[in-house]
Amino acid sequence: MLRKLLKGTLWLLIVGSLVLAGWWAGRHSLFVTNSRVVPPAVPTYVVTEATLGRAFTYEASAQWSVAPGPINRLHGTITSVNLSPDKGTEVQDGSQLYSVDRVPVVVAEGTLPLYRDMGPGIAGPDVQELEAFLERGGFLARQPGAKFQASTRSAVQSWQRSLGAPESGTVQLGALIFVDDLPQTVLSNDQLRIGSPVSDGASLMAILAPAPDWTISLSPDQVGGIPRGSRVDVQVGTTHLSGATGDVRETDGVALVDLVGSSGETLCPGKCTGVPVLGVSKFPVTVTVSGPTTGPVVPVAALTTEPDGTITVSTPTGPKVVVVQLQVGGQAIVKGIVVGDILLLPVNPA
Repeated sequence: MLRKLLKGTLWLLIVGSLVLAGWWAGRHSLFVTNSRVVPPAVPTYVVTEATLGRAFTYEASAQWSVAPGPINRLHGTITSVNLSPDKGTEVQDGSQLYSVDRVPVVVAEGTLPLYRDMGPGIAGPDVQELEAFLERGGFLARQPGAKFQASTRSAVQSWQRSLGAPESGTVQLGALIFVDDLPQTVLSNDQLRIGSPVSDGASLMAILAPAPDWTISLSPDQVGGIPRGSRVDVQVGTTHLSGATGDVRETDGVALVDLVGSSGETLCPGKCTGVPVLGVSKFPVTVTVSGPTTGPVVPVAALTTEPDGTITVSTPTGPKVVVVQLQVGGQAIVKGIVVGDILLLPVNPA
């Protein structure tokens, strides 16, 4: 009987110990778990400086426009040519263009075309224009006049001597061509070749515009995203050209955007030697529609629009009001903060 009582008491002690141990372990485990619960970390961003802009790359077309050149007034055979048929030649006051039957044809600056042979005994504004040309070239040592005199004949002979031409002392109609606004770039055509026959009234030359016309061909949808005056940068060989977008005109469903200089002038005054004078040439062009702007850059996700319309960023000391200067994609350049500031970024819910 005593043995049974001791055995039962032992079992009660064992069960009680196990229950007590389980209760203590459960409380201890719950306490340890709660002590390790840490709130999620708030992501931060350190403000840096960057340059942002929005730009597109297209293909620009460059083409020289031409105007009819002076008309030939001599009859005979082409015996020399001083003009390039494919590159154009810049001619100055007094430049020789070609020769017919060994008579040099020279271009000079003037507004009145010669319409007769020039020799002793004639007078008029055409004589004064001739003498002005001779005086500019250093062949006439007096003020130009309107009468062909002995001194005029002597000056003409000196000029002819400088050309290697017969020193007749008279100027044959067609030997001197007056055009306004020199220098100009002249392009010869296929008829101006040594050995070719030529007649009075033949058109042998064309005058190139001072610079080529530049355009970009876009669809109507594309042109809507390019404001007038957007910066353009074109690379022509080793020459960099800067300008802006100009007028837009539509032709057969294609929008042609003119490219001009920064002040509205031609895109490349005096710098277009790398553009072939024949045909249409293509060059890459970058069109910048916004920017480039440099300043403190932040992710767009850091910006909050408040109910009153102001834009703020969150910092460890509280919100700061900023002004967005430029937004490109997921980044924005803002005013109101400085490089090195720390921003608190919103936590995305799990």
